[in-house]
Amino acid sequence: MLRSEAVTSKKSADFGRLRTLLENHESFPVEFPVKFVGKNSETFKAGTKRFEADHPFLKQTSCRVSAKGNHLAYTFAFTAESPDQIIQVLEAVHQIEDILVIL
Repeated sequence: MLRSEAVTSKKSADFGRLRTLLENHESFPVEFPVKFVGKNSETFKAGTKRFEADHPFLKQTSCRVSAKGNHLAYTFAFTAESPDQIIQVLEAVHQIEDILVIL
């Protein structure tokens, strides 16, 4: 899995590079985790709920509150059929308001 290679932030999303890495290093279909962190805000929670509703094939596997309660970390998983499907999901995560990091 290319977890460290796929890290991105709200300010920079290089999905072209990610596509190349996925095509060169993964075999599809593949079970793919989607992890992201955002502010512990109603805006972030509502955006995450919309994201989850728009992608019913995702399974939420974890939701954790940071030690000081300022951030929420979510993990979802799904069986990706192609690099395009992974990128579509990550592009949707990238649009969630108050997102801080996509892992």
